[in-house]
Amino acid sequence: MNEIEFKKDVLARIAKARKVTAPENSVGQWIGYCLWHGSHAVFGSTVESYLKSHDLELELKPGEGDKQVRLPDSDGTLKQIDHAFFIKGKPVVIAESKWLKDQRHLNDKGSWLKLMREIVRESDSVEQAVLVLAGPWESYRAQMENRGFKVIITTVDDVYAALKKYGVVITIDQTRNAFQNPGETLTSFLDAIAKMIETDPNPFATIGKSMLGDRVSQIEQTIKETLEEVTA
Repeated sequence: MNEIEFKKDVLARIAKARKVTAPENSVGQWIGYCLWHGSHAVFGSTVESYLKSHDLELELKPGEGDKQVRLPDSDGTLKQIDHAFFIKGKPVVIAESKWLKDQRHLNDKGSWLKLMREIVRESDSVEQAVLVLAGPWESYRAQMENRGFKVIITTVDDVYAALKKYGVVITIDQTRNAFQNPGETLTSFLDAIAKMIETDPNPFATIGKSMLGDRVSQIEQTIKETLEEVTA
C-alpha cells in the first residue's frame, strides 16, 4: 500500500470510527493500533541498521503489501503473529505488541503467553520471542521472562502522557474503572489522526513511538542482541 492508498484507508477508518456505538472499545483499539505501528517502525529501523554491518537475508514481516504472518500452535492451527523476523525465508524471531488498559482482563490477555510458547516450541526455525507491552503488565514480567521471552513494558501513565501531547486527554472514572468520556476521547483521537495524516505518512507509528518513549532504545538493543543470538 503506497502513501496515497494508506492515507485513503486511514481516512476511511476514521469516518467509520466516528459512527461506532461503543467508543470505549474503539479508543482501546486505536491505542493498540498505534502501539503496533510504533513497535513495527522501531523493529524496521533496527533491521535496516543491523543489515548495514551484517550480510544476512533478513526481513521484517509483515512488510508493505504482505499478508499477515501465521504460524501453527500445538494443534496445528495457524495463529496470527504481530511481527516476525525472517532469515533466508524462515521466521527466527517472533514479536508481539499488546495494549492493556487495566488489570481486569490481564488473565484473558495473558492467555496468549501459552500460545506464544507453543508457537516457539512447535516451529522448526523460531528460536526467540520478544514482547512489547503497554499497560499494567509488571506482575506478569517474571512469568513471561521465565518462559524465555524478552520483555519491554511501557506504563499506562506513559501511554496517556504521550496521547496528551497530541491533544488526546484521557480521564478514568475510578468508580467504574472506565474511560470517563469515551465519546469525546475518541473524537479527539480521530481528530488528531486526521490532522496528522495530512503531513505525516504514518501518524500511528509517530504516536506509538511516543508511547514507547525511552523504551525505543531498549527495544533496539533487545532486537540486536536477539538477532546476534539466533545467528551465532
